[in-house]
Amino acid sequence: MTAPAVYPTGKQTVGGAVETIPGTAVAPTFSMPVTKFEWNDKPVWLRDMAGRGVMGNDAFAVIQGVKIGELTIEGPVYLDTIGYWLGNIFGDVTATGTTQAPTGTVGTPGTIVGATSVPSSVSIPNGTLIQIDVGNLAEIVTTSGVPTGAGPFTIPVPALTKPHATGVPITAIASTGLQHAFSLMNSGAGRGMAANS
Repeated sequence: MTAPAVYPTGKQTVGGAVETIPGTAVAPTFSMPVTKFEWNDKPVWLRDMAGRGVMGNDAFAVIQGVKIGELTIEGPVYLDTIGYWLGNIFGDVTATGTTQAPTGTVGTPGTIVGATSVPSSVSIPNGTLIQIDVGNLAEIVTTSGVPTGAGPFTIPVPALTKPHATGVPITAIASTGLQHAFSLMNSGAGRGMAANS
């Protein structure tokens, strides 16, 4: 009996990752089991009906306008991956957890939306989950590089979605036992947010 041929290029998986810079794709860091994953680009066709001194009443030209992208995903919901989708749909994610060392403050001149580093009064190791600021301006990120400087320190982070003033707290958070809350982002980067697939 001959073994059936295997075609690895025909296999499909759905993977995802958090972008470090909005709009710039990165390699998947997790996979999602799905039973259906279909996309459909629907262009809007614009008919040029302007008169040009001819007897015909049909369109002079048909021009492709914008595309409407549809995505259909079906499958089981797992708590370890659904948060990525909710965070992308709503735009704002907060996490509550146990604080740990180090803790510090944002240095001068603060940060702006889209910044990829934070001036900090303390050095924070690469891969540390931190909360920057408090209240409505709080955001949770994982540091994405080795800190530089000798105080103040420059801490690499994924692109920030909110501005942070000088002196607001930076708090390291234990990465286990987190409770996440998702809400609609109606300010800052939320007004112009786009999703990539």
